[in-house]
Amino acid sequence: MQRIYKDFRCSRRIVKRIRGNANGDTFGELRLTLLTNNLQKLETFNVTSSYEYNFGLVVGKTIDGDWIGVSPSIYRETHIPQKQIYRTPQNQDFSLERISQNTKNLVSQIDAIISELGTINIGSEGGGYVINYDYYMVYAASKTKESALEKTLQASKMLEISRFHSFYSDKQYFQEWEFVDELDKQDLMYQKYNQINQFMNQTFPKVMMYRFSFEIFEKIYIIGEIENGVSEAMPEAYRAGIYIKSEFIYNP
Repeated sequence: MQRIYKDFRCSRRIVKRIRGNANGDTFGELRLTLLTNNLQKLETFNVTSSYEYNFGLVVGKTIDGDWIGVSPSIYRETHIPQKQIYRTPQNQDFSLERISQNTKNLVSQIDAIISELGTINIGSEGGGYVINYDYYMVYAASKTKESALEKTLQASKMLEISRFHSFYSDKQYFQEWEFVDELDKQDLMYQKYNQINQFMNQTFPKVMMYRFSFEIFEKIYIIGEIENGVSEAMPEAYRAGIYIKSEFIYNP
């Protein structure tokens, strides 16, 4: 499994900590022995926001046809208030009821090893801020590869899936945080957000928000879908949406 962390210095510290575990090769046991001996069709994925911020995970199929994903956690710097983007989180069901007993036994072994590894506290500075956060390993299991990937990404805190409702549902919040001095320009900008809200909610029966977090970077997709098409000329389902890219800037 590819280990990807914030930078080379953090990576060296993490590897040193893991190798210094009392049981010696615990991480190697998880990565090589347990996963490779019990999972078929092992696949690795590398999700990247830039050359500096990468995220890696591994997913594999059990002998009973279930799927298991394993990955490190991701630190998320930013918080998006509901008053800024009003949404309803669509949390995955992380229960193991639908998978086989053999897969449950394998998950228990993975859980024991991850619990033994614990968390690794990382400290760094950015723009005068001192930041401390914990890295840890996560896992998820499901009946399909797509669901296992989705659950693993959510468990890592990299992916948020929500039902989108609107931008800036509270006008007073918008006025306080959108730094536009002229009232006419402020009203015009707020009207544009409302136009987007009306278009998305009136055009599509369901609008989803997919938020990918890479520490200080955010990539957000607001996507609406019409499943059965809108006319004979467009009989198939189609999607349309908005892409938002942002970066947290340290400003002490």
